[in-house]
Amino acid sequence: MTKRIIVLAAIAALSTPAFAQNDVCMDQNGNVDQNATAGWQQFQANANSQAMQQLIGVWYTEVPNQLNPSQVAQRYTTFEPSGLFTTTTRVCSNGQMCSDYPGHGFWASQMQGNTLVTMSIFSDTQVTNYCNISQVQFNGPNMMQDSNGQVSQKVQ
Repeated sequence: MTKRIIVLAAIAALSTPAFAQNDVCMDQNGNVDQNATAGWQQFQANANSQAMQQLIGVWYTEVPNQLNPSQVAQRYTTFEPSGLFTTTTRVCSNGQMCSDYPGHGFWASQMQGNTLVTMSIFSDTQVTNYCNISQVQFNGPNMMQDSNGQVSQKVQ
């Protein structure tokens, strides 16, 4: 029984650093970006639960491809209370031939005046631990618009 406890403790100790390694920002060369990671840690430490509560749920947005107007991306993003998120982007051309692109990561939000500021660490098939800051304003309880004019609607 004692050996079993020791083995389980060793497995738990090995798995904890692996989770923590995902909670960093990486540069374009795949190296840990110390400054961005420190910024994430500070931002996350100062996250505002009331600000985060506004994002919890499933949000939908359509993103037209400016180079190919017949192509549109439909994106569903689920923000969880735990500070994790998942996203699925479906890209279709001419309403046919669609491809799905999943992604996931960490997020935290703060209020700055009337603006909700969110920092995230995002990974998908093209990027790993990409850190980003976005700003949105709410147009009612179920609609938000980011600083680029992109509108998202809460669907769940």
